[in-house]
Amino acid sequence: MSGQYPMMVSGSWWAGRVINEATTFEWDSFLFPGSEMAPGSSGNIWVVPEKAQNKDLAYQFIDITMRPEIQALIGNNGSIPVAADPADITDEKSAKLIADFNTLVERDGLAFYPDWPTANFYDQLVGGLQELVNGSLTPEATLEQLGADYEDGVQDVTG
Repeated sequence: MSGQYPMMVSGSWWAGRVINEATTFEWDSFLFPGSEMAPGSSGNIWVVPEKAQNKDLAYQFIDITMRPEIQALIGNNGSIPVAADPADITDEKSAKLIADFNTLVERDGLAFYPDWPTANFYDQLVGGLQELVNGSLTPEATLEQLGADYEDGVQDVTG
């Protein structure tokens, strides 16, 4: 976020911080070029457990967060609201982020995060990609290593 590197590959959870802190240079967010899909999710879904002791309080909280003015607040601060009126999103960077997310949703382009399949795959993915960027692994070797890591993880889960 210092503006010293040409690109930061990450996710929408960074948007609010970048909006608030990256003020010394021009920047933008965009979908991965050439890809119809991107890792993502529909976000956190509100759930009130059947045996919850304070169900009414939980329902009140959900009602508060779903109010139009709260959805607009969420949307104008670098997050992706689930039910905001697009006309209420006045922050340019936030509006672009939401539009890109909506593009993915419209084309059924949300893929699972690559670190979800196995317990250690996030660390293995980060390590493998770092070796690729450093040049210590070829693309082919990176794919082979990540494939083996994935299969080992699945074996740990399934036996």
